[in-house]
Amino acid sequence: MAGSNHSFEPSAQLFGTLGAFTYYPSGSYVTNQNGIEFPTPDRSNPHDRTHQAKSFGNFSYYVGDDTRLGFLFGTYNGKFQIPVNPNQQPAFSLTGYSNPDTGVSTIPSSQLNQNQSEVNRFFIGTLQRSIGAFDYQVSAFHQFSNLHYKPDPRGDLIYLGTASDTLRSNNASGLQLDAAYKLNANHTVRFGGGYTEQKTVSNNAVGVFPVDENGNQTSSNPLLIADYSGQLGKLLSL
Repeated sequence: MAGSNHSFEPSAQLFGTLGAFTYYPSGSYVTNQNGIEFPTPDRSNPHDRTHQAKSFGNFSYYVGDDTRLGFLFGTYNGKFQIPVNPNQQPAFSLTGYSNPDTGVSTIPSSQLNQNQSEVNRFFIGTLQRSIGAFDYQVSAFHQFSNLHYKPDPRGDLIYLGTASDTLRSNNASGLQLDAAYKLNANHTVRFGGGYTEQKTVSNNAVGVFPVDENGNQTSSNPLLIADYSGQLGKLLSL
């Protein structure tokens, strides 16, 4: 598909069987000039390009009449330009980027270059098997999410007084078991368990200006404040 605002969106999918193997992969891509709603009433914005790619796959293979292997995955990668708001007045003075006579910034707000990227992925591998009255499924999985905001290091300081490079990510892996045993025609015992290990990360590198007790800027030379943290969590269930 193609359309206005420089929109272009190709996609494809493939499915079928080859003996005991069944497959279904698909993918799509989209790009346009309206990635994020912008703060002006105009029909377009000079800094609002987006690129987004998605994929999905489902595969199955029968080793025998009572055993099946499966694999499932999905991915998303997105890049966004943060829309600009033209004709704004600078609020802070930055060394090397302000008029020495007036203290006014020499960077127009229409030229700010803020960007954000987003990533999501998951993968699942599965073994299913039946042994007489006993059925079970074992799955291993991995999931990853990431969001990264990249400021305009000079423009954000001039117009906002702060420039924050922000990263948030989540990474999880684990195993899961589900099983059932048929005792007789009237009774079935079911049981299972799982284990997940998850790591979260929060990183912030923030540029700010020194201020006095009233919040007034005291220097045009910014400071960097770093805040890096993470957490590891483990979950076991039966």
